[in-house]
Amino acid sequence: MSDTLLPFDAAGYRARTPGVAVAIHLNAASAALPPAAAVTAMKAHLDHEERCGLQAAFAAAQDGLIETRRRAAVLFDCRPAQIAFGTTCAQLWSLLFHAQRLEPGGRILVSRGEWGGNLVAIRARAREAGIAVETIATDDAGRIEVNELQAQLDGDVRLVAVAAVSSVNGLLQPVGAVGALARPPGCLYFLDAAQAAGRFPVTLRATGADVITAPARKWLRGPRGQAVAALSSAALLRLTAPPLWDLAGMTWRQDGEPSLRGDAGRFESAEFGVAARLGFGVALGELIDAGPAAVTRAVDGHVRALRAGLDACDGVTVFEPRDADAAFLTFACEGTAPAEVARGLAEAGVAIASQPGIYAPLELSARGLPSVLRVSPHAYTHDGEITRFLETLVRVLDGLRRRPS
Repeated sequence: MSDTLLPFDAAGYRARTPGVAVAIHLNAASAALPPAAAVTAMKAHLDHEERCGLQAAFAAAQDGLIETRRRAAVLFDCRPAQIAFGTTCAQLWSLLFHAQRLEPGGRILVSRGEWGGNLVAIRARAREAGIAVETIATDDAGRIEVNELQAQLDGDVRLVAVAAVSSVNGLLQPVGAVGALARPPGCLYFLDAAQAAGRFPVTLRATGADVITAPARKWLRGPRGQAVAALSSAALLRLTAPPLWDLAGMTWRQDGEPSLRGDAGRFESAEFGVAARLGFGVALGELIDAGPAAVTRAVDGHVRALRAGLDACDGVTVFEPRDADAAFLTFACEGTAPAEVARGLAEAGVAIASQPGIYAPLELSARGLPSVLRVSPHAYTHDGEITRFLETLVRVLDGLRRRPS
C-alpha cells in the first residue's frame, strides 16, 4: 500500500525524539535530531564492544547491518546490491565521480545549487581531462529550466550533476523531469540528495538518476560519519574501480589476482563505524514506518506556517517563491548580518543556520548574496515551536537593530 494514504502520528514521532525537550530545533537541514531508538542501538553496540571486543560485536551485528542495507534499498526503491555506504556524502560522491571513465574533451553540466565540495572535485578533474564545466540554465528563482537543459544535452556531455535541493535555496528541483531527458550514451546523471532524501520521497525510479547520494545526519536523522548512495544498473556498468581499492570492494580470482565486485559494495570500506551504521538503520526504519510521503506532508505544513510568519515580520525577506515546493526557507533580515541573527537565536534556545557562500558558491553568487539564514523544521517540530521561533526572532532583531552604530 502506498504510504501517501497513511495518517501521520505527529505526537508519537515527537515523543520518540528526546531532543525536542532541550531547545527549539529548526535546523534539520544541517543535522536533524535523532530518534531515541537510533541512539539506543548505537549505545547497545558500543556496550557489546566493551564487553566482548570489536570482532565479536561485529559478528553479532551482521543481521542488523543487512537490515540497514535492506532499509536503504526500500527508501531508494532499488535492490540491496545497488546500495553503497560511506563515511560522508561528499566523500562518497567524490569516490563515485572519480570512478567514471571521463574521456578528454566534452562538457560536464552542473546545477547552480551544486554543493561546493562537489564543484571542487568536478573542476579539478575537468582540468586534468580537458573537460569544460557549464552551469545548467535556471530561472530567476534558481529552478532548472528543463527545456534549456535538453538543448544543452548534446553528444559532448559527459556528466549531468544536480543538487536536488541546494544548501542555500530550499527549492526542490524538477529532478524527475531532468532524469527523463535523453542523455548521450555513457552520460550519467548524478543527484546529490543531501537536502532531499528524507525530506521528499527520492528514488532511483522516480528521478531517473544513475547515482543518488545522501548523508545520514540531515533529514534521514542518522548519526554523523554515515552516508549512503544508490546506483542504477547503468551506473554499475559504467563506473569502474574506485581511486582506492579496499578489501570490501573486491574478491580474489583463482589465479590469485584481485577482481572488482560487480555490485555497489565495490565502493565500500571494510573499516567503518559499526555502531553508527546500525543507528542509521534504525533511523531509516523510523522513516519507513512513518511513511516518507507522510513525513513530507508534515514538514510541508510547518514550512507553510513559517512562511506566513516570516512574511509578517518587518524587514524580513524570504527568498523561496510562495508557490514553490521548498524543503526549507532561506531569508535575510534588513540591517543585520545572518551570522549575528543565528547567534542571537541560539543564545535564546532556538537553532537555525547561517549559510555562507562557500557551501553553494554558484547559487549565492547568482543571487548576489554573501550568505543567508536557513530555517528547516522536521516532522517532530510542533506548531508552538514555530510561534515561539517567530516571537524570538522579532526580539532578537529588535535588539540587534537598537545597538549603537
